[in-house]
Amino acid sequence: MFKTSFDFILGRKTKEDLPYVASLSFEELGKPKEVIVGKPIQCQRCGGVLTDPQSIKKDPKIGTHFVCAFCGTLNLVDPKDLPSHLMEDVDFIIEEAMEIKTTKPEVTGDNIVAVIDISGSMSGGKLEAVKRSLTETIKDLKVNAPQTKFGLIAFESQVYLINFKGGKTLTVSGDDLHSQEKVAEKFSRANYDFLDVEKTASKWIETLSKLEPMNNTALGPGLLGGYTLLKMRGGGRLLLLTDGLANTGFGSLESPSTTGKNFYKEIAESCKYNNIIVDVVGVREEAAESRLALKTLGDLALETGGDIYYVTMQEIERTFADIRGKGYIAREVEVKMLTPPSLKIVDVTGTAYETPKPEEPIRLGGVTEDREIYFEMQTSKEVKEEEVPIQAQIQYVDPQGRRHLRVVTKKVKKTEDEKQFTKTYNPKITGAMRVQQAGRAAYQGKAEKAKEIIGKYQKQIAAAPMAPEAKVVANVLQKELNELVAKAESEDEAAVQSAKKIRVSGKKLFE
Repeated sequence: MFKTSFDFILGRKTKEDLPYVASLSFEELGKPKEVIVGKPIQCQRCGGVLTDPQSIKKDPKIGTHFVCAFCGTLNLVDPKDLPSHLMEDVDFIIEEAMEIKTTKPEVTGDNIVAVIDISGSMSGGKLEAVKRSLTETIKDLKVNAPQTKFGLIAFESQVYLINFKGGKTLTVSGDDLHSQEKVAEKFSRANYDFLDVEKTASKWIETLSKLEPMNNTALGPGLLGGYTLLKMRGGGRLLLLTDGLANTGFGSLESPSTTGKNFYKEIAESCKYNNIIVDVVGVREEAAESRLALKTLGDLALETGGDIYYVTMQEIERTFADIRGKGYIAREVEVKMLTPPSLKIVDVTGTAYETPKPEEPIRLGGVTEDREIYFEMQTSKEVKEEEVPIQAQIQYVDPQGRRHLRVVTKKVKKTEDEKQFTKTYNPKITGAMRVQQAGRAAYQGKAEKAKEIIGKYQKQIAAAPMAPEAKVVANVLQKELNELVAKAESEDEAAVQSAKKIRVSGKKLFE
């Protein structure tokens, strides 16, 4: 779950040495583990969790206390709250499942809203493929997740909120499509039946069969409508499918103005803070000019824990099957990594394409078992401690609605022996981070920077052949470099390829 590329830390300040990298994976969150119900003892300043009872001191003047290993703050504690033994990996349930406050108290279970493009360009079989795929999704949910609530929004030059009986509960058109306030207000007031799919499946299948392609593409208003529905119900999953550039209402991407792009960045951030996971499916025509702006829409998936797809009409059904098969083992995931002043965090990858500030909690939205993020660290000065503590904290909500704080603490010994450091170094962990960093650079349009990131690490590995599996890592790095510099057929394809590198896991790279 929590691994480091290094078993030892060099006592001197690092410069061009093999990098200090920590990986944090999430597959363990979905496995049974003994838990402690209640809040941990934390440093009042930095939030570091007390996991080692040997850190406790007793002083007749001060009382029972501990000095935080990460920030040096003295914290008073009640002796009855102290841990009885060393806790290197501990899972606290800090909040039992609570009923989500919604505008419809009867709503329980997961919520899925499909926001689909029915503009004229979806004719010629594309909409039919979408309808078949959504039908299979409904059938699958009825069998495997019958309490799921399913909602449908269709957009063209107007936006329709469609209920399971095929009725248009709400239509947004005209000037209203240019006002975010009006669209949000209309959807928040809509009397919409969000019923269990086991009760509505047959009606939904009939409704889907009647959808027909129409005019332009009011993508922004349709997306905001889906966001509003899910926000009112405590969150859920939003599936956005389009084959064209947004060109009607707010969120338009046809003009060179940044206004449209800013809308998608803002709503991506809002989705992340409201427990909404977004999957984006861009449908392309083979040999046709790309016009989807997936680099902009991709923010929705990268920020919330969803995925981006760029597929042909023939691939739609397989894509929907992939989306249906994704099991989120935790939601509202927030990560914090703590280190002492001698070991500074300088980069974090595997999150959104923007680099978060290492000292701030990192919001990931939903995570699947194969998700991994990486932290790069540097010694900012000579290391005085004989052991350097590193602590990973993961706060999340499990499928039962309970809020957890998982705390994993590792102590790394100092060494002055360069060979000992190199011989015990794990180059795969750093290799995976370098690929994620290169993917981030490529996504931002910095192709030369992406090549430089991987090229530099290739040289470091070549200079440290005694590192375990150095040759294996070198071969994988070269393969990844070739893929990153290969010219994509379109900007949309390049955006999706580099976005997948941002999230690539070490397990997948080196399998």
